[in-house]
Amino acid sequence: MSPSRPKYNRLPSCDNVERCSTPGVLTAVPRFTGAVAPDPLSPVVALNLSLAYAAAGDLDSALAATDRGIELGSLMPVITGNAMLVALGTHDPDEIERRVAAQPRDAAGRRPITDELLPLLRDPVAARAELERLAAVPAPRSYVESVLISHWAAYFGETELALDELRGIAHGALDEGLLWRPVLSDVRKLPGFKDLVRREGLVDYWHHNGWPDLCRPTTADDFECS
Repeated sequence: MSPSRPKYNRLPSCDNVERCSTPGVLTAVPRFTGAVAPDPLSPVVALNLSLAYAAAGDLDSALAATDRGIELGSLMPVITGNAMLVALGTHDPDEIERRVAAQPRDAAGRRPITDELLPLLRDPVAARAELERLAAVPAPRSYVESVLISHWAAYFGETELALDELRGIAHGALDEGLLWRPVLSDVRKLPGFKDLVRREGLVDYWHHNGWPDLCRPTTADDFECS
């Protein structure tokens, strides 16, 4: 029997983010583009379209779809947060700063993790040291904090640290959609990434339902991702 789809924490009605990776992002983009016309005021559609474009490597279109979601004025923390993570894939400091500036602050007036790293955006040596410090803090981290550390670490070339943060997210709580952002491309090439997607049940699912565009089998028992 074909394995059931692993369950992930997702936005309401966002039960199809797997289309960004299974069977492929090339089919996800037109699917979500087609969903805009019948539901043009849906921020969920705009967010899904942004995720699909980002997974396909079209960051300009991903950010444009995000801007459309922002114009709709709903799901703001999620949409602006996604925009910042997409912007990290551009490696454009000005774009990253602009997307960070649009993010809301918490009750204490802060943007956790990001506030520590943004001043070091143009100083990768200092940023890597700060990432090591943040990762070494013993207090339990929230899901959002782990996602932020993983993406910032990938941006600054600390791929193993990024993977460690993704692995630290509890089994079954990891949202598959975040794995395919362009900034994580070098993380996906690590041997440990294969262990992570095996842990989450994705490999069994792909064997029965088709491989994503960003991962492909190399033998009957092995695969690679990019």
